[in-house]
Amino acid sequence: MLLFCLILSLDSLLVQGIKLSYEERYDEAEAVFFKVRDKYPDDPAPYFFLSSLYVAYTTDFGTDSLEDTFIAYIDTTLDKATCILKRQEDAWAYVWKGGGLIDRAYYKYEKGDILEMLKDGIEAVRELNIALAIDPYLYDAYTGIGIYEYIYYRIKKAIPFVGDNNSWRERLEIASDSARFLRTAAKNTLALLLIEERDWNEAITISQELLKEYPDSRTFTWTLAKAYFGKEDWRNAEAVYKRLIHLIKTGQPDAPYPLVFALDRLAEIYFLAGEYDKCRIEASRILDITEGLGNRYDEFRKRAKRFLTK
Repeated sequence: MLLFCLILSLDSLLVQGIKLSYEERYDEAEAVFFKVRDKYPDDPAPYFFLSSLYVAYTTDFGTDSLEDTFIAYIDTTLDKATCILKRQEDAWAYVWKGGGLIDRAYYKYEKGDILEMLKDGIEAVRELNIALAIDPYLYDAYTGIGIYEYIYYRIKKAIPFVGDNNSWRERLEIASDSARFLRTAAKNTLALLLIEERDWNEAITISQELLKEYPDSRTFTWTLAKAYFGKEDWRNAEAVYKRLIHLIKTGQPDAPYPLVFALDRLAEIYFLAGEYDKCRIEASRILDITEGLGNRYDEFRKRAKRFLTK
C-alpha cells in the first residue's frame, strides 16, 4: 500500500509539472520537478522532464543558453536509469533511458552529427522495445520510437528508389492517444512532423485539439501558425500569428527574438497575400524593434528592407 501511494505521488507531481511546462510557467514547472527530484533522487523521471523543460524554454525563447544544462540532465537521466537496470528489470527505467537517448539523438541530428545520432537512436529503440516487451501497455515508449523512425525515414527518403515507411506516424498516434506522461508531447511532435510532410489539415486538427486543452500555449500556437502558413491559408495564418504576437508580448516582454520572428512571418503573409500596406507596417516595426540589437537580427533586418523595397 505504501509503494502504491508513493507511485501515485510521483505520477501526480510529474503530471503537474508537465502541465505547467506546456502553459510556459517554466519556473513553477522547474520547482515541481526539483521537488520530485529531491523526493525521489534515484528515479530518472524528474531528470528526464527537467531536460525536456529546458529544451522547451530554449525553443520558446530562441536561446541556446541552457544547452549545457539540457545535456547534463540527459546524462543524469541515463546514469540513473542505468543504475536501476543494473539491479533489476524495470520497464519505466527503460523508457526514461530510451527517451533520454532519443533526445540526445535528435540533438545530434540537429547538429548534423548523423553517425552519433544513429548510434544513440539504435540504442534508444532497443531500450524502448525492451520496455514494451515487459509491459506492452506502456504506450509512452512509442513516442521515442516514433521520433527515431521519422528521422530514419527522412534519411532513407533522400536515397533514390528506397520505399517510404510511415510506421513513425502509427507509433506517434498510439502515444498521442494512450501515453501516460508523453501524450501531449507525442501529439505536438506528430503535428510538427506532419507539417514537414505537408499534411497541413491533420496538423491543424491536432494543433487545435492541443489549444483547446492549453488555450494560451505559445508552443501549440506556433505549431498551428506553421500549419496554416504551410497550407497558404493566409486569412487563418494572419489570425493565428496575431494571436501569437499577443501571447509573446504579454508572456515574453523581454524576449525580442520570438517577437521579431513572428512579425517577420506576418509581414511575409501580407506580402504573399498582396496586402502591401500591412506588410510595410510590419516591416517597419521589425526595423524599429531590432535597431541596436546584435548580428543575430541581421537577416530579419535584410528581409524587412526587401519587403519595403518591393
